[in-house]
Amino acid sequence: MTNRQSSIPYSLRLPIKLSQLIDQFAKKIDKSAPDAVRAGIESAFSNEYRILALDAANENRANTLRILRGAAAEAGSGIQLPMPIYSALMCFSHWAYLHAGDRGYANPRYTISILQIISDLMVYAKSDARAHACGCLGIGADDDFAAGIRRLQKDIKGGLRTLYAEMLSRPLEAMFDDLQDMDATVIAKIFAPHLRTLLPLAVKGARMGIDQDIVRRDMGSICPENVAFQIGDMKWWLQANTMSLVITEGHHTYVFGLDTVLTLYTAIECDALGDMVGPDPEPKLFTRGEFVLNRTGDHVVMHDNEGYRLGLSVRELRELIRHISEAFAQPAWQTLVVRYRELMGDL
Repeated sequence: MTNRQSSIPYSLRLPIKLSQLIDQFAKKIDKSAPDAVRAGIESAFSNEYRILALDAANENRANTLRILRGAAAEAGSGIQLPMPIYSALMCFSHWAYLHAGDRGYANPRYTISILQIISDLMVYAKSDARAHACGCLGIGADDDFAAGIRRLQKDIKGGLRTLYAEMLSRPLEAMFDDLQDMDATVIAKIFAPHLRTLLPLAVKGARMGIDQDIVRRDMGSICPENVAFQIGDMKWWLQANTMSLVITEGHHTYVFGLDTVLTLYTAIECDALGDMVGPDPEPKLFTRGEFVLNRTGDHVVMHDNEGYRLGLSVRELRELIRHISEAFAQPAWQTLVVRYRELMGDL
C-alpha cells in the first residue's frame, strides 16, 4: 500500500541557481530532484517544537507578551508557562540588543539576569551550546563555566554598552529550541526569578511597545505629585503626568521628555554617573539613546537629539542627581517607572 498523497498539487517556480543546487544535491544522495526537495521540506518541518517556538516569537508576539506580563505579575507563585513562551523570551532578550545597535549605556540588570539563565541552562545543554557560549562570553573551554559567569556579572555591574550586551546575550537565543530536550519543571524554576526583570527587554525585542500616550491614560490613581526644585538661577519641575523635566531660566524654558527622564533615572539607579561628578577632571562621556552628558573639566553639557544644549557645572549636575534621586526614591515614582518600562520596553 502506498502512502496517501495530498490531493492538493503544488507547483513551485524556482530560481535557476537554486534548481541547479537541488540537482547537484540530488545526484549526491542518489535521489530524483523531486524526492530531494520533498526530503528537504519534511526535514525542515519535522521539528514541531521549533515551529511552535518561532511562532510564539513572531506571529503570536502580542499573545506571548500578554502571557509574560501575567506571569511577571504573579512572580513567585511557581507558575509554569508553555515551553515555547520561554523560548520566545530567549529570542526577544537577544533581539532587543540586536535591534538597538550601538545605543550607548545598557542597564546591567537585564544582562546580569540573562547571564544567570545561560549559566543555569548550561547544566542541561548540549556540548556545542557550551562551546558557542564560551566563545561569545570569553570563557575558556576548560574553565569553570559558572565561575566565568559570576566574573562577567561582576564586571558589568556598573553598566555596559548595548553592543556588548548583544554579544553576551547571543548564547541565550542560540539555545532557544534546546528547551524541548529539558525538563519543563526545571525550566520554569530557572526562569521564574527573572520574568519580571526581563519583561521590559522582551517588549523591546518583540517591538511591541505601547505608545506613551496610551501608557499615560488612567494614571490618576498612581500618578505622584510633581516635584519642584531650584539649582542656582535655574528652576526645575519633574512632572509626573508627562514624565518630563522642565527647566526655566530667565526668559527661556525647555522640556526634556520621557526618554531623558528615564535615562537619567536609569543612570542614577545603576550608579553610572560617578565619573561625571567625581574629582577627576579628565573628559568624560555618558550616552544612552539620544541623551548625552559630556564633561570637560568642571563643565558638563547635557543635551538630547533636539539640539538644545544645557551647560552645568559638576556641582550643579551633582545637585540635579540628588533631587532626581530623592524624587524617584518615593514608591509612587518607582511604580511609575515600572509601568513605563513594562509597557514601553527598556534596554
